[in-house]
Formats: sequence, C-alpha cells, structure tokens
Amino acid sequence: EYVLGFAKTRGESGFDGYSGPLRCVAFSDDPMAPRLAAEKLHDFYAAADKEFCHVAPQSVDLQSIGHFGAFRSTSERLWEDFAAYLEA
Repeated sequence: EYVLGFAKTRGESGFDGYSGPLRCVAFSDDPMAPRLAAEKLHDFYAAADKEFCHVAPQSVDLQSIGHFGAFRSTSERLWEDFAAYLEA
C-alpha cells in the first residue's frame, strides 16, 4: 500500500473518486512493479471503468520491456495500441 499510504498522508486519495476509463498495463519482467503490485494499484480505482493487461515481452516479439522499456524506441510496436486507447 505504498502509493495509497502516500496519498493518504496528503489528505487525499483520488483513487476512489475517479470513474472514467482506465487501462493498467503491467509487464511480466518489471522488477519495480510486479503483477501483484500493479493489480493492487489497479484495485484502488474502484469506481473506474477499468481494464488490466499483463504483457509478457515474448507475446509482443520483444526480448524485454522492464519498468520503463515500453517508452523506448525498441518497444515502438506497443505504441500503436497505447495511442488507440488514448484516442478512443
């Protein structure tokens, strides 16, 4: 509950007040936000219209993605899907 605990110390959570669309994308080789941590964060948004995606690098023909790898040019094949979601 690291993220939620930080938000509560500031007197706000905001998680439960958001009811819009939300897609959480987690990567199986992310050592900083493993699946369980990403699912817990995703669960904070109880009122959101949410979707959880867990992606293995091999499923998108990549050797690795990691924590920030989705933003590297080597992961460009992921961007079209991200853009389509944001434009919808």
